[in-house]
Amino acid sequence: MQLFHHYQPIVDLATGDVLGYEALARFPDGDSSERIAEIGASGPRALRAFDAFSVYTAGAGALPWLAPGQRLFLNVTGATADAIAHGHAWPAVPAGLRVVWELPEDQPGVTACLRPAALSRLVQSGAEIALDDLGEGVGDLRRIAELGHAAWWKLGRGLVNGVARTPQRHRWLASIVRFAPRVIADGVEEPEDIAVLRGVGVRYGQGFALGRPAPPPTTHVQLGALKGGGAHPLRSIPAEALKGGA
Repeated sequence: MQLFHHYQPIVDLATGDVLGYEALARFPDGDSSERIAEIGASGPRALRAFDAFSVYTAGAGALPWLAPGQRLFLNVTGATADAIAHGHAWPAVPAGLRVVWELPEDQPGVTACLRPAALSRLVQSGAEIALDDLGEGVGDLRRIAELGHAAWWKLGRGLVNGVARTPQRHRWLASIVRFAPRVIADGVEEPEDIAVLRGVGVRYGQGFALGRPAPPPTTHVQLGALKGGGAHPLRSIPAEALKGGA
């Protein structure tokens, strides 16, 4: 299988420190989501094998340049999440990495992983979990209230992108942060959204306004977006020159 990864920074919106990077699988011969769907057509075992290969190669690619303390966010499919919920081990990664396992809530198998007993086992094992694509529904807020500090929460793009132009979202975002302080705004594509997200208490962000996915070591953080909003041109510096922070 031909597979490589790009890495996108997740940034502290107040300080510019890099919390970590999300590893994004790329295929040289097609769209990633389409290729993964093709693999999934062969069944859960094929997806678990893909996850095992993908997360190990992503970890091996990041290990030489990831700064001490920075996390590596690794995506797994619902097939792997379901296996974890039933007592299987997480896929192997190179030693020395601080991993956050990113679970897509909209995939079968993830629900079982989030049941109280299964989640408790995961937390006790020391695993860090991020729940992806948090939306705008009451059910999402109820889940946050139940799980709270047990996970990282990634706000979906539909809730984040263009938030500066939609004041009605601000109170909703503030409510989310009250229950779950470990929130990451995904899809920060407009510099003017950064100040609004900071204002409602969202600490971390990910998106084109902060840094595009790229192969190492060219991944960088757009510090100008943090310091000057949309008023000044973006400035970028190499991510490896920044100190990691959590």
